[in-house]
Amino acid sequence: LLLVHYLLIHADDIAVYEEGIFKPFFGDAEIVLLMKRPELFSLRRYLPTGVRKEVVQTYLQVINAEALSLVGGVRNQTILSIVVPLTEFIKTLPEYTLATRELSPNAMRLRNALVNAREPQQLLFSDIPQALGLEPIATASEASESDLSKDLREILWSALTELRDKFSTFASKVQTIMMQQLALGASTISSLAGFQQELRARVDPLVDKCADIELKPILATIRQDGDVGPWALKVAAQIMKKPVRKWRDGDLEPFAARLGELQQRIEGLIKLAQFAERQGRLDAGSRFVSMTLPDGRIYGKVIRFDSDQRKTLESSYKNLFEKQNTVMRRRVLAMLLETMEKEGELE
Repeated sequence: LLLVHYLLIHADDIAVYEEGIFKPFFGDAEIVLLMKRPELFSLRRYLPTGVRKEVVQTYLQVINAEALSLVGGVRNQTILSIVVPLTEFIKTLPEYTLATRELSPNAMRLRNALVNAREPQQLLFSDIPQALGLEPIATASEASESDLSKDLREILWSALTELRDKFSTFASKVQTIMMQQLALGASTISSLAGFQQELRARVDPLVDKCADIELKPILATIRQDGDVGPWALKVAAQIMKKPVRKWRDGDLEPFAARLGELQQRIEGLIKLAQFAERQGRLDAGSRFVSMTLPDGRIYGKVIRFDSDQRKTLESSYKNLFEKQNTVMRRRVLAMLLETMEKEGELE
C-alpha cells in the first residue's frame, strides 16, 4: 500500500512498466495486479535534469493549448507529464480514426508512434520527431535545437488537430451521403436539420404499421427526436448495425447502397399505407411490388389478393411454384413486371 501511495504521488517522476511494457495509466486494475504479482512490474525514475528544456517546453505548449483540449493544465516539466496526456489522447480517439488511412503522412506516422509507444524518453525525443519528418532530438545540435523546437511545435500541433478532427470530417461524409441517398420524393432540403424534420415526418405514421423486424427498428430510430448530429449517426449505426465510431472508410459504399434500398422500402410502405387509407384496411394479402429499370426509374404497384385467389393461382400455375424452377420464376417475374410497366399498370 505504501508503494502504491508513493507511485500515485510521484506519477510525474516514476514510470511503471508491466513485463517491460510502459504503462501510462496506473489505475485500479494495475494496483490490484501489482499487489498480487509484484514481480511483473518494474519502475524507472525520470528526472528533469539533463533534459533539454526548450524541447520539453515545446511539448508542454502543445498539450496545454486550450484549443486542442488535450489535458487540463500540465505544470511539471517532466517526461511523464507529457507522455501520459499524449497516450491518453490517442486512447480516446474513435476506432475509425485509429484505423483509417485517409490521413496525412505526418498524422498517420504520429498515430502509429503513439499507439506503439513503449519507452517514454524514446517516444518524445526520437519516435515523435521522426514520425513528423524531423531528426531525433538526441542527435540535434544545440545550435539547431531552437529551430527544431519551432518546427516540432507547428507540425505536432497540425498532426494532433488532424487526428482530433478526423472523425468529425468522416461523420460529415456519412451525413451528406444520407441526405443524398435518402432524399424522399422531390425534396430540395439542403440542411441536415431540415432533412431530419422532413424524414421524421414521413416515417412517423409508418412505424406502427411496419411489421418487418429489420425495417421497423430503423424507422423507430429515424422517428426519435434529438440533436441532429447524434441523430444522424444513430440512424446510420442502426442501418449498418455498427456504431459509426467503429466504421472503416470502406463502409461508406455499402452504406450508400443500403440507403438506396431503405428509400425504396419506405416508399413502398408509404404506398401501402395510402392504399389502406383508400380501402379502409390493409390486410395480410396486400403487397407492394416495385421494379427498378436500368436508367434508375422506379415503378411500383400495390397488389391485393385473398386466400381463395391465392389457391386458384397456385393451382393454375403449379409448375412455377415448384422449388426447382427458381431461375424460371425470376425470369417470368421480370417479364411480367416489364409488361405491366409498358402497359401502364405500374405507377
